[in-house]
Amino acid sequence: IYDDVVSLSLGWDAKNRLESAGLAPEWHEYPMRHEICRPQLCDIRSWLLVRLGA
Repeated sequence: IYDDVVSLSLGWDAKNRLESAGLAPEWHEYPMRHEICRPQLCDIRSWLLVRLGA
C-alpha cells in the first residue's frame, strides 16, 4: 500500500486489465513499502501449494 517504487494504482490497473481479459486474478494489499512481509509470503505459499498439488 505504501510502496514508493511501484504505485498501488499500477497494480489496480493490471488487475482490472486481467479481469477485462476474462481472468480472475487474486488481489491482496499489504500495509508495507517496497518489501516483503510475512502475510504476503504466506499468501504466496498457499497459492503455490494449491497449484502444485502439495
